[in-house]
Amino acid sequence: AAYHELLLLRTELQKQGANINQIAKFANTERHLPGGASAQLEALQVLYRQLSTSVKNIQAIVYQNGW
Repeated sequence: AAYHELLLLRTELQKQGANINQIAKFANTERHLPGGASAQLEALQVLYRQLSTSVKNIQAIVYQNGW
């Protein structure tokens, strides 16, 4: 059950990552984001990568332990 929940979480993370990439592509195309949006987007990308890595690592542990 835990492994399945992690799969669902990972799927949702991948969807959110795609959204972040679309925003980044728009920002790169337009070459302008209002206010501090560029810094916020960069921070969001870092957090996404960290969370994604953590979920993958936890999923591997759950799988190895048969939870």
